[in-house]
Amino acid sequence: MKQFLVALSLAIGACSPALGPSRVQLNAGPMLGDITPTSVRLWAAADIPMRFNIELKTVDGEWQAAANNPLLVLASSDNPRGSCEIMGLSADTEYQYRLIASDGVVVEKSTQKFRTSGADKFRVAFGSCAGDWGPDPSQSIFKTIAAQHPQWFLWMGDNIYYSRARQEWNDIEMMRERWKIQRSLPHLQELLSSTAHASTWDDHDYGPNNSDKTYFLRDESFELYKSYWPNPYFGSDDDGVYFALHLGGVDVFMLDTRFNRQPNKLDAKDKELLGERQWRWLEGELRGSSAPFKLIVSGMQLLAEYHTYESWAMFDSEKQRLLNYVNDNKINGVVLLSGDRHIGEILRDDLVLDYPLIEFTSSPLAAGVGGSTSDAIATRRIANSEITAEHFGILDFDFSGTDPTLIYSAMGQHGEQLGLSYTLRASQLMSPQ
Repeated sequence: MKQFLVALSLAIGACSPALGPSRVQLNAGPMLGDITPTSVRLWAAADIPMRFNIELKTVDGEWQAAANNPLLVLASSDNPRGSCEIMGLSADTEYQYRLIASDGVVVEKSTQKFRTSGADKFRVAFGSCAGDWGPDPSQSIFKTIAAQHPQWFLWMGDNIYYSRARQEWNDIEMMRERWKIQRSLPHLQELLSSTAHASTWDDHDYGPNNSDKTYFLRDESFELYKSYWPNPYFGSDDDGVYFALHLGGVDVFMLDTRFNRQPNKLDAKDKELLGERQWRWLEGELRGSSAPFKLIVSGMQLLAEYHTYESWAMFDSEKQRLLNYVNDNKINGVVLLSGDRHIGEILRDDLVLDYPLIEFTSSPLAAGVGGSTSDAIATRRIANSEITAEHFGILDFDFSGTDPTLIYSAMGQHGEQLGLSYTLRASQLMSPQ
């Protein structure tokens, strides 16, 4: 069996595993982050500062210690947490894993396994808006998502809600407590430990409603957010939570529409949304991508213009910059994912690019559900695609044929099919040569 390697960016020390169950308990996780054909990131949180060794095994193999370093859970005055990267894995291979504390094996609270990237067929789930103020405060939808066995789950913002009643966004200690409560939800744990996660934020997990770069705890919120997500990186110069994922024939570009955002009410036709460094990063990533599908993930909608809620329509110069860049550089395969709206829908515009531009909106996961709007008013909506229920989106990718496909569907809290299924072929998303 190939030797496993664990790389840490922090100083660590080895510990000797002992037999039997450990007395150490995790209060959240372990959680899977960035998965590649040869590596995976792990995150965990505990009640006390701890160091862990990691053991892995293939389906027919024996437990083997990750050779180099243990997983370090950060020493901290609040919730100790940390992450590491395991390298030297084999592509398209299923692994089980476990954590070893100094006094024994940490007892698993849920399934702890993952499959490395490299398959021709795989599933990506996505959603936004998760809190305890929806129809099901226990947020059992996360168990439903885990049961669909996605390889990835994309969190598109409002991944927690700071309490409006307590105005928790005004106190960094209350913000820390809110993250600790949400991340330790019992229904969430299996999804954390068996699916890779990638996340960007929106206003309610960044700060107050409709917040922007003027938020006075902007930097503190950024540091707190980073400590809870094992994203591959954060921004091009530590200036936001944007990053790219490369999933075989799918490249995912997670945008940050908060950290550098100028206020919505600013009366300037060229007001900024992404910030220039994020723009340079995004343009370079799009230009360098050869993936048949390029998912651009935004906390708020880009194509919708029928409502007055937050959208890219408030930042028209930024919206046109993105569309013009895609057109002028003949970038194929672009598909939009968005959240925020507390409804789901499929939007389509056949005029803004040289090929149809599709946007899949999925919201809420577990929060209040918005009201319905007729298809006659939402003119870019695919007829009968609106969803007014807690739900999540699914993208099933198939690269086994000559024309790769993406099939979108949506499921409700109990696994029921909602809305329309929608199929896209890579050949449909190409600019004329």
